[in-house]
Amino acid sequence: MMELENTYELELDGFVIYIDLEDYNLKEITMKNSDKKFTNKEFGKEETWQLLFDLINSRLTSEALVMKMEDEKKDLINDNQKLAKGLQESEQEIEELLEKYNQQVNFIEENRHKLEG
Repeated sequence: MMELENTYELELDGFVIYIDLEDYNLKEITMKNSDKKFTNKEFGKEETWQLLFDLINSRLTSEALVMKMEDEKKDLINDNQKLAKGLQESEQEIEELLEKYNQQVNFIEENRHKLEG
């Protein structure tokens, strides 16, 4: 593997693609198992086909991952909405119970003299 400053390394199954971080241009593509370099015109037909296959496979994998993450995000949003609704219902139930409790306390206070007497 080559070490390049200011370079992003994109790892594929059989290749490493080096991209310049300043201008985002391609610096190099290196075949992992043979260290053949694209810019030195060392790729033949087989290496070129393998590179295309790896790029397409990487793209498809990325798209599947993004779709999975979007589905998980939707599920999380739905779960959060259900939890928020449940929380609101619980708060409302607590307020109703508190109101009933206060009514009972008031009733007892108002009728204490009857109970004691």
